[in-house]
Amino acid sequence: MKLEEEVLGKYEPIKERLIAYGFNETEDGSLTIEKPLLNGLFQAEITVTPQKKTEGRIMDLDAGEEYINYRIESNVGSFVTEVREAYRSLLEEIREYAYREKMYLSDQANRIDSYINKRYQVSAEFPWEDKTGAVYRNSANQKWFALFMQIPKKRIDAGEEPINIVNVKLPEPTVKHLLKKKGYLN
Repeated sequence: MKLEEEVLGKYEPIKERLIAYGFNETEDGSLTIEKPLLNGLFQAEITVTPQKKTEGRIMDLDAGEEYINYRIESNVGSFVTEVREAYRSLLEEIREYAYREKMYLSDQANRIDSYINKRYQVSAEFPWEDKTGAVYRNSANQKWFALFMQIPKKRIDAGEEPINIVNVKLPEPTVKHLLKKKGYLN
């Protein structure tokens, strides 16, 4: 998982706050900023796309090229670690200033949460310490009707990144109908 996803994955950028922090808007609607790292030896270049995806890279100013060693997980040399941690600190600072926490990783899961809140007047409960799972309960009988979970994508498909899935209790005819559609699993 990329460092940007690790630090910012459960957060969404707020355009006005990014601009106040120092980001500049480009013609394509992206927001960009360049910040020095490690006393000016490196420069972080961070872009927030119009789709609210945060991308970044580190430039080695002496070499005049992108520094990629910090992205290699197995590379644990002290200098690489220092660069990685400086970049992580910058991302965390930007997150604190210009991002807000999302309940779930995916926009779709956040829309479903919003719908459940409005339609049934219930909020998510997080019964597990790591908060990667949420339960929605019927307010009359306290039985759950929806369970949100975060799992590695490789458990249902190819890919390493975590994804949100929702387990919903529905009547049998509805389940049979939905299982014929893409994106629904039994």
